[in-house]
Amino acid sequence: MRDESAARELPESAKRADDGKATDDGKGADDGKGAVDGKAAVDGKGAVDGKGAVDGRRVAGESRAADGSRAGGGLRKVPLSRPERRAELFDAVLEVLAEVGYERLTFDLVARRARAGKATLYQRWPSKAHLVVAAMERYRPEVGEEDAGSFVEDVRGLLTAYIAGWSGLDRGLLIAVLEGSRRDPELARLRRERLAAPVRRSIESAFDRALRRGEIPDRLDAALLVDLPFAVILSHALVKDESPGQELVDRFVDGILGPLLDVPNARPPGT
Repeated sequence: MRDESAARELPESAKRADDGKATDDGKGADDGKGAVDGKAAVDGKGAVDGKGAVDGRRVAGESRAADGSRAGGGLRKVPLSRPERRAELFDAVLEVLAEVGYERLTFDLVARRARAGKATLYQRWPSKAHLVVAAMERYRPEVGEEDAGSFVEDVRGLLTAYIAGWSGLDRGLLIAVLEGSRRDPELARLRRERLAAPVRRSIESAFDRALRRGEIPDRLDAALLVDLPFAVILSHALVKDESPGQELVDRFVDGILGPLLDVPNARPPGT
């Protein structure tokens, strides 16, 4: 005969994990593994919104509660209109983007990392392309159009400003945005208009001044000359996995650009 006490306990055990709540005094189901949105994790790997972990690893935000808050804390009740709060959000966007890539970045992951409401994010940014570009635009290098008196020195100043804010995240961000641009036309358009175009306008202005001063020989391909400086920086970052610094800027300006333009007073590389 079946044990009646066990029978009485069965309905109670069937209530476990209802509506996504944790079981066994706040721990996950049976073996203590956590669950997100009420679904148990597999082999200790987290799930996000009921989906499997990315590449079998725990991803940003998966250890947070399903309502978007960090474990042990709720949403940050600071409006996004405040600059410091928006900076926190954009930092979270870039961190998640560098970790999981553009394709796997979601508003859910960002909301959890930033402890923000997902609906609030959608109200301000209609798509993840807009959100990502807004975050990257905040850290876009400030390259002005100051006239240093010569093209080589204008380029030196532009490249110095371009690398000034370079960080360890930048390579991952560049790869994520370039890869995402292949699949998302909206991201590709916003990247060109709001990230690449302002930088290119600065060097085009420097080139136009150099033309008026007669610094650019007619034999040179103008379009490629404008592309060249930043191509060198990005090559070192993306291909060589090196953080570009002032030494690289000076090597390019004094060892390549100056001699190419027959500038008589170009500094020897390394001085």
